[in-house]
Amino acid sequence: MFEGIIYELDGLMVDTELTHIRAWSECVQKFNVELSENLLLDLLGKRTFDIADYIRHRYNLPVSPIELHESWREIFMQLVEEKLEPKPGLIESLQMFKDYEFKLAIICTGPRDYLYYVLENLGLDEAFDVIVAGDMVQQGYPDPTFHIACGETFALHPSSVLSLTCRRDGVEAAANAGMKSICIPGYHTPRWRAMGASLVLSSLGELNLSIIRSLWTEPNSDFGPRPQPQLFPHRNR
Repeated sequence: MFEGIIYELDGLMVDTELTHIRAWSECVQKFNVELSENLLLDLLGKRTFDIADYIRHRYNLPVSPIELHESWREIFMQLVEEKLEPKPGLIESLQMFKDYEFKLAIICTGPRDYLYYVLENLGLDEAFDVIVAGDMVQQGYPDPTFHIACGETFALHPSSVLSLTCRRDGVEAAANAGMKSICIPGYHTPRWRAMGASLVLSSLGELNLSIIRSLWTEPNSDFGPRPQPQLFPHRNR
């Protein structure tokens, strides 16, 4: 049976995809650059620093990636404060997994201060056993580094970990780590883009133990070598 569950923050737990898009759009307005929504949606699985680096190089902006990322972060945090609510079924699904003693991890492509802020405001700052944010790893989706970091911190075989995602590249990242996934597509992710997931649901509220058990298969011992996560030293909050 699965022993560990991985949640994504943006798009799965909270509906912040449009907030990300708005913040990126606003932070480049002063350079007279207009970013398409489709471009930003494709980038959202990346670490936020990598998005800043990509935008800077693509549009030849006269700032460093660090400066652009900090500008985005300030705008984004102001926008997030306006509205922050858990998506339907989030609290109930977390409670179910806690009741059955699953280990819980959360992935966030943004920095830790944002992740901590959201968890505290949702009253979930003690809900997760493992936290992996974008400033703790070197690669974003579809690279499996986020998922491998979670599995290794759990001290679990990847086949014993189930990933919950709202994005196609999240499905790919889980598969690249040797994990099964359930995709609950976000508002801007068509269901057909969830191909490759073990199961596609409409909301976290549909999760139950029978569904989780139905996805379980005995692990294959020969997964081959796996890349090691590149974790930065943990800093005090």
